[in-house]
Amino acid sequence: MTGSLSPRATSAVAVAGVLLVTSYAGLTAWAASNATYEVWIALVVIPLLLIGTVPMLLRAGRRDPDPRFVQVLLWAFAFKCVATAARYGLAYFFYGGLSDAAVYDNEGARLAVEYRSGNLTADIGKDFIGTGFVRVLTGTLYAITGPSIFVAFAVFGLMAFWGCYFLYRAFRVAVPDGDARRYSLLVLFLPSMLYWPSSLGKEAFMIFGIGLFAYGSALLLSGYKRWWGPLVLGMLVTGVVRPHVTAALFLALALAHVLRRRPNPATELTPLAFVASATLLAVGGLFAVQMAASFLNVQDVSVSGVDEAITNTAERTDKGGSSFEATGVDSITDFPIAAFSVIFRPMIIEANSAQMMLAALEGTLLLLLVALGWRSILKVPGRLRRQPYLILCLAYTVAFIFAFSNFANFGILTRQRVQVLPFVLVFLALRTPHPYEAVASGRPSEPAREGAPS
Repeated sequence: MTGSLSPRATSAVAVAGVLLVTSYAGLTAWAASNATYEVWIALVVIPLLLIGTVPMLLRAGRRDPDPRFVQVLLWAFAFKCVATAARYGLAYFFYGGLSDAAVYDNEGARLAVEYRSGNLTADIGKDFIGTGFVRVLTGTLYAITGPSIFVAFAVFGLMAFWGCYFLYRAFRVAVPDGDARRYSLLVLFLPSMLYWPSSLGKEAFMIFGIGLFAYGSALLLSGYKRWWGPLVLGMLVTGVVRPHVTAALFLALALAHVLRRRPNPATELTPLAFVASATLLAVGGLFAVQMAASFLNVQDVSVSGVDEAITNTAERTDKGGSSFEATGVDSITDFPIAAFSVIFRPMIIEANSAQMMLAALEGTLLLLLVALGWRSILKVPGRLRRQPYLILCLAYTVAFIFAFSNFANFGILTRQRVQVLPFVLVFLALRTPHPYEAVASGRPSEPAREGAPS
């Protein structure tokens, strides 16, 4: 980079770098004696995270067919850092620390003391699946670094960022004729994707797991090897926090796997590979459904039992200044209104705070993208079997809308729907092929980077 600079400019950059490093070292030394431990350790750990992340970003960006993606990834990481700082500021300065992150921080600090003393079975105060796991994860992190809310925010925000990157890789693999640049800008820069999964909490960890799951699913559905690693890891990550989401993802994947177009020409191993992968999905799906039923306290794993659990959960959301009258899905005629509410609301005329206005502007942007891409969206049915990742996205989105249509609080809804937005964005980044353009096979342009086709 400095090769294009004049000798004087190169010297100025070097001097500025030395001054910056020296000043930061002095600040860290001062903090060691005058600031609290959580501030001092953050000044040490966060720069190390940044130094370790940037080379990974450069490598990930350079492996992409689009040479401009390196710049997109670096800018996205910078925006993620700003969003993480904003998330912390809002939680601790605007809300006075009355947030889930503060609870996880306190419990994590308590558990870290127990873990360091060798008591690995300390009481976590909650069931392990869900809130309990996040407490254990925070306690484990603090046992290594010492308690620091700043370090926790940085680590969880970084996990969410890589989750978004894996979602982009999934799109590249599964929809090679899509508008990858538009999808990268949406999934990496959309305000909800930047802001909500940027704190110590479940959202950041879930986005990391969903990204891995999506990437593994894309490899499997596109006929490539090495899909089981990210897929299984994604299932475990999401399953220990929100197993009902894992169950919905797995059922959508199973549907896509069954309906996808078989490889042509087929080989002697094609039926065996199909049966093996279908069996693995069936076993994993059954396990995920049972975990989800236990998590939601559903005694009867049926449509009526699940509907009752969703209704009971939704009744607890109809509180606060962000509440609204929700439309549940009791019949197929209710689905369009429910889908509009879950994906696009609040509208601008419904916003009564700065946060709600930002969510309303985002929903308006998504509606505009739907209007601009209606031709591509109308052609989705003809692409489903050829690009079965679209089946997964569609099935999971429908399940998510059904589950969250009864949620009557905009604050909860805008935070929760980051788990489905990446799959909705897939349909907003499709392109209508030129009539004379060869139809894409469903495999990426550089398959060697994802592993050989199975």
